Amino acid sequence: MDGKQCRAARAWLGCEARELARAVGCNRDTLRRFEVGDGHRLRPATEAALRAELESRGIVFTFSRDGDPLGIEEARSRICE
Repeated sequence: MDGKQCRAARAWLGCEARELARAVGCNRDTLRRFEVGDGHRLRPATEAALRAELESRGIVFTFSRDGDPLGIEEARSRICE
């Protein structure tokens, strides 16, 4: 997951940065720096918690065959395919 995917997922869910940061135990400013893509990397545990939280809210992260981040989709749409 990259920062753009994170930001898109949060927007899709209508979730404020403060709410998501609190849910995963990180600082809101840390989350915002990650989302803007200024090269800021999260600690692996923070990134895993963030991804798990967003996935638990119904987000699926999509990647290219090479593993590059592509986007997001809603989990329910995959079930219907």
